[in-house]
Amino acid sequence: MNGRTKGLVYLAVAALTLLALFALAVLPVAAPGLPFVDTTAYSFALLVLMVVAFPLLWVGGRRTMESLQGDLVEEDGPNGERHG
Repeated sequence: MNGRTKGLVYLAVAALTLLALFALAVLPVAAPGLPFVDTTAYSFALLVLMVVAFPLLWVGGRRTMESLQGDLVEEDGPNGERHG
């Protein structure tokens, strides 16, 4: 598996984690009165999802961007010199 594919997998897992985080965050508003919403375990689950999602976004984005650097086309500058 190359760097771009690994990066995209990280980003997909991070997106699913953020979706689960959003679903848990709106649960008290969407279904008030659930017995587990005001518990320590619920708060801990939100914290764990946040701690997991953001490093996955960071690493996935970095790996994807690093793999794309080789694919970027170098263009000529105004005086004909190459830069990239």
